[in-house]
Amino acid sequence: MTVFFALASVFVPGLPENYRRWVFYSCVALLLVSIVWWLLAHRTSPTGSNGRVDVRAGANQICHMQAAGRDAIHTVHHHYQSHAEPHGTRIDVSVLRDLKRHRDLGEKMLADIKCGDGESGSRWAEIDMWWMEAMAKSNQNVFAPFFSLNDLERLKEPWPEGDKLRIVANALDRGQIYNTDDDVRFYGTMWERLERLRQLIGLIDKKT
Repeated sequence: MTVFFALASVFVPGLPENYRRWVFYSCVALLLVSIVWWLLAHRTSPTGSNGRVDVRAGANQICHMQAAGRDAIHTVHHHYQSHAEPHGTRIDVSVLRDLKRHRDLGEKMLADIKCGDGESGSRWAEIDMWWMEAMAKSNQNVFAPFFSLNDLERLKEPWPEGDKLRIVANALDRGQIYNTDDDVRFYGTMWERLERLRQLIGLIDKKT
């Protein structure tokens, strides 16, 4: 209909030239606006060919979003469990065996302490070297799932004084050391370091 009036305005005789031109351009502009509006309306319309709203596409998108959310939550939960709760975690047996051998060496060194060792600089050097190796072995990355930062910091702390005095008193009763400051401090230092290493190995054994 718009095209008909446009053609009529151009070809009907008797109309002024300016009027026919103005009518023609107006009709053409109206036609273009109508076409653009029709295209945009059909492009964004959520209705199907029968005029009803098609909710299946939206429902599918919601289902996909929900599934993605469940997967994300499951992934985070699984990641947290595998690091914070390493029960049944497998470990390099050779590395753990090496740490336990170092503990056994400490057990032997404690049992071999004799009277007067606390006055010997070389004996102090031996237990200091053993302790440095114990800390280095305990800080290996393979043990990261088993030890927290607090566990490793506790390794450097002195053992509670009451327990240590009781153990030293037993060594005095057996006659293993002299009742001197040097011997008491030497035996007590070796025992508390060994006890810290035993404690760490106990954490591994509980979680494997």
